[in-house]
Amino acid sequence: MKLINRVFKNINIKRIAGFHSILGIDLNGAIVRIVELSSIGGVFNRFHSYYKVVNCFSIEFNPTDNFVTKAENLSKGLLANKVKSKLAVSSIQSLGMRSLITTLPSSVPNIDEWIRDHCERLLKVPISPRDLSFCYEVLSKDDSSISIEITFIRNFDLNECKLFFKNAGLELIALGAGVRDAQNVLMGTNYVPTSEKMSFVYCRKDKAFLTTFENGRILSRQTIVFEPGELSDVLLHEEISSIVGDGGVMLAGESSGGSKSSKDEMLRPFGLHSEYTLAAGLAMRGFLPELSPVNFLDKTEQAHTEEKIYASLFKRVVLACGTITIALLLTQSLVSAYLQSKIQNLEYEILAMGPSYTEVAALEQRVNGLRMETEDTRALSRRSNVARALHEIAAITPSGIWLGKVQLSKEENLKYKISITGYSKESTQIAEYLKLLERNHLCSNVILIRSGSPREGQAPVRKVSSPEVSFEIKAVVNE
Repeated sequence: MKLINRVFKNINIKRIAGFHSILGIDLNGAIVRIVELSSIGGVFNRFHSYYKVVNCFSIEFNPTDNFVTKAENLSKGLLANKVKSKLAVSSIQSLGMRSLITTLPSSVPNIDEWIRDHCERLLKVPISPRDLSFCYEVLSKDDSSISIEITFIRNFDLNECKLFFKNAGLELIALGAGVRDAQNVLMGTNYVPTSEKMSFVYCRKDKAFLTTFENGRILSRQTIVFEPGELSDVLLHEEISSIVGDGGVMLAGESSGGSKSSKDEMLRPFGLHSEYTLAAGLAMRGFLPELSPVNFLDKTEQAHTEEKIYASLFKRVVLACGTITIALLLTQSLVSAYLQSKIQNLEYEILAMGPSYTEVAALEQRVNGLRMETEDTRALSRRSNVARALHEIAAITPSGIWLGKVQLSKEENLKYKISITGYSKESTQIAEYLKLLERNHLCSNVILIRSGSPREGQAPVRKVSSPEVSFEIKAVVNE
């Protein structure tokens, strides 16, 4: 059962349901960057898929426009770039968002309740938990403690973001926060080394978001704020240099600094400019939701999206089954018509060859008649041979031999067998009679079955002066 569940979870349901591409939308103030990714291959194992960029573009908004106008401009931009996909993944990047890393005892039974009870202390702001939404990700866990990263968002900003995408005519399948999903490009393509230490630095405006990987797992996350003009030398920053150490560095984002070693590399996801890293990571998350546990869509919204995907899957399965059924019926009709045409052609050929078939039928009747005559002749011949054999047996019987009974029987091989029972004065006369039968061409397999005193009830009726010897001989009548 576990194997079946694992196989089912690996199936690329979205692709089978007809959703071949997903939008990754990076909302960054007055600029929105959009990457449309298409999943190729890996229908039965979505983790082995590879991705192709279908569309990549950016749209600039007027800072003074409200979110309704911005949504209309986004919808027009999607239409102008011929974007067909309506499924999207995005992240909230507003001033009302706050991320922090904390440690709590491993004995805590419910992490969600613990966060609600300690949110004011964690945020150091007097705010009601009812005005906030949060998601968390477990970074590490041992016997005594759990390290988690918590992201808080004001409900007002969250609802405004959802309404923005709804007005733009898009269906959100996941909603993250911040720039955490930029690392999906590394994790989703297995770029993160499993035996080395590596740091991923994502730059945006006056901030650098640093994620450190070790042995293929996230070791730490930090946000570093720069003074104006310092971002161009991000790798030379003292705090970043102390964290990175001797490990390799992967840079991404809106701007980057100079490289300080051969291990440093600029990330260009799928050949795009590095500033589209977050948008590409968000689009990848649409195909691989396991890349990030942070999703600010509630369960009802997630269930609605799943229902839409499975409804599309059901329609496609029904359509495919109907198409296959029609194809089979059409094939059956074509085959039936073809066979009927062949049968008609054969009938026409038979009609055209009528005289020849009449002659063949007459010859068959004649052959059957001759066969019957031959069989009758053979049977008559057998009966004639039997009569001649009986006549010869009677003719060659010497004096001194008396025949008591001659019995004729028909064997399974249609040959006749004769049994001769009689009496003689001497045994030598019986031997002589046996030789006469063997010399006769009408008999074969002549065998003396018995000779001796007469059996009780079989003594001769005539009177004799000396004891008589009885005998029984069997032979086969030749054809």
